[in-house]
Amino acid sequence: MVLWPWRRSQGRAFLAGVAFIAVAIVTGIEAYIVIGPLVIPTTDLEARPLLMAISAGSLYAGLAFLLNRSEVLVRRSLLRIRHGPLPFLWSRRLTRDVIDQLYCKESRREWKDEEDHEHLTVSFSLVAALRSGRRVTLLSGLESADQALWLERAFEQMLAIEDQPVAGESFLSMAKPGRR
Repeated sequence: MVLWPWRRSQGRAFLAGVAFIAVAIVTGIEAYIVIGPLVIPTTDLEARPLLMAISAGSLYAGLAFLLNRSEVLVRRSLLRIRHGPLPFLWSRRLTRDVIDQLYCKESRREWKDEEDHEHLTVSFSLVAALRSGRRVTLLSGLESADQALWLERAFEQMLAIEDQPVAGESFLSMAKPGRR
C-alpha cells in the first residue's frame, strides 16, 4: 500500500485560489452591497441569486485551491485519489479490473508576457487508460517527467499491470527502462 500526499505547484495553486476568492468578493459586492447614496448597479433583482451562487462557488474553489492536498492510495486491486480537506472535483476510485494501462502525458503551453517575451511551460500528467476505452487523468500538473514516470512505474507494479505502449503516451515514457 502507498499513501502519498501530493500538492499541486504552490505558486499556481496560490494564484488560482486568490483569483477565485477575488471573483467571489466582487460578485458578492455586486449582488448585495449598497454604500450610502451609491448603489452598485444590479439592474435586475433576479440576477442577485445567480451572482451570489457565483460568489459562493468561487469562494469555495479558491479555498480548495489554497488548502487542499491530494492523497493517493494504491493497494493490490485499488487506486484511489482523494482531495481534501475540502471535498473537490476530480477524486477518483478505480479498481484494478477496470484499468488497462497507466501512462504519462506531456503538456506544453507556449505564452507571451507583457513585454512580448516567449515562454514555454511543460507539465506532466498520469493518465489511466480504462478497458472501456475512456482516458482518466489521475494526477496533473506534475513538474518533472521523472516524477510522473516514477509514479507510473510504482502504481503499475503495485496493481500488477504489465507496462505496454499506449497511443498518446509521452515520448519520455516510451524510452523508460524495461519497456519492450
